[in-house]
Amino acid sequence: MDTQRLDLCFSRLAQLQEVDAATVHSLACWIAESSPIDRLRINPYSVAESKQLDVKSLVNAFLLGTQTELFDLSWEVHCPRCNMLTEHFASVAQAREQSSCPMCEFSFRADLSDRIEVTFCLNRAIEDLGFPPICLPPAVLKPIGGVACPHGKTVSIVEQLPTGQYRYYCPLTLSKGVLEVAGEPSEETQSVNLTQQAGRVLTPSAVTVRPGQVQFVLSNVGHPISGLWVHSNVLLEDIPLSSLKRRLSGLELLHYPIYQRLFGERVLSARERLQVSSITVVFTDITGSTRMYEEIGDPMAYNLVRDHFEIIQRVFESIGGRLVKTIGDAVMASFLSNRAALRAIDEAQRQLDKYNQTVPAAQQIHLRFGMHRGPAIMVNMNGQLDYFGRTVNKAARVQTVARSDELSVSEEVFLDPDFQAECSGSSWSGFRKSVEDLRGIAGSQHVYTAQRIAATPSEAS
Repeated sequence: MDTQRLDLCFSRLAQLQEVDAATVHSLACWIAESSPIDRLRINPYSVAESKQLDVKSLVNAFLLGTQTELFDLSWEVHCPRCNMLTEHFASVAQAREQSSCPMCEFSFRADLSDRIEVTFCLNRAIEDLGFPPICLPPAVLKPIGGVACPHGKTVSIVEQLPTGQYRYYCPLTLSKGVLEVAGEPSEETQSVNLTQQAGRVLTPSAVTVRPGQVQFVLSNVGHPISGLWVHSNVLLEDIPLSSLKRRLSGLELLHYPIYQRLFGERVLSARERLQVSSITVVFTDITGSTRMYEEIGDPMAYNLVRDHFEIIQRVFESIGGRLVKTIGDAVMASFLSNRAALRAIDEAQRQLDKYNQTVPAAQQIHLRFGMHRGPAIMVNMNGQLDYFGRTVNKAARVQTVARSDELSVSEEVFLDPDFQAECSGSSWSGFRKSVEDLRGIAGSQHVYTAQRIAATPSEAS
């Protein structure tokens, strides 16, 4: 590690106005205390937990650190079945919908919200460990082993194995073999001699032993370093996210305003798309805008619409939202949860109340809101990351049910316990249920609409 360069880059980071000095200091301490394997794939949530830091402030520090040549950013795709890294890339622009796991011989669609993780490492000019990111097996798979073997060396481990089929593999080289444990138990220790060859070759690729004590002997002749882990080869279902350590998803990172400012021009290729298992989509629209344009004229009305866009963007981004695009007088935004979306809508309305107090009645802005949550796909639309699919269409149609100063939500949103909990402390209550035929949406839909509780003068000031 080039400690002199490390200190210089941290010094540059600390001088930026957008970072929290205490967060940068704690991050520097964590780096000093960490091991090389810790620094290979830095999970901001793990660092935040160990140093008791606000994860948003920490992620901002990591992102800004990429600009001072302190950190490199890595997008990583995880296999849903074994959690191994199937590929990694430096930019979302290199992402692909389809991925394949050499461990499981399983192809899958990369999900931006579930299986694409973003990690950081020290800039290669500061520290280059000489091998790509690796992901150790999660505890839910009950792995055993965990030994490293430098080139030209031999290491061994002894494990007690019951009847079953096992996978022995190296998470660094992504090479593997299958061990069948069958027959009568053995009273003697059995030996399994393995050799790590060049590439993804671990020989032999298949071994059979009897239940009992097994000594694995690994020789490495093909890589600077290799390793050995063993766990069951029977993987019936996708690993639940709840069983894994919390990690920064690609979808979550896209909702950081600093990321959008630094990397917003990096988008998917025109023909590529990424699956998003669940996202909350919000549409807002100015009511009475046609009349406003007629009464005050185009130039003034345009300025008012721009003011409203700035309020919406500032408020939504401060509460974890991402302004996807503007469409005439309307805004489309996304949120990671229904709760955050409602909180953002509530605060945006408060800010508009304050704004409306400063202008004549003819220039006041009144909105209607619509919200729906569901799966979508992320695409490149006119050089920007956008959402496409039925969830977007339904959110737009749900909004048409609302009138001025009203919020309409789909049944999927309304029945969410977190949404209900947020409603109790918001300006929206008394949702009324209606059955609607939404244009372009098959079947009758249940929509819930609430009139906003009027703000008191003290609340609006």
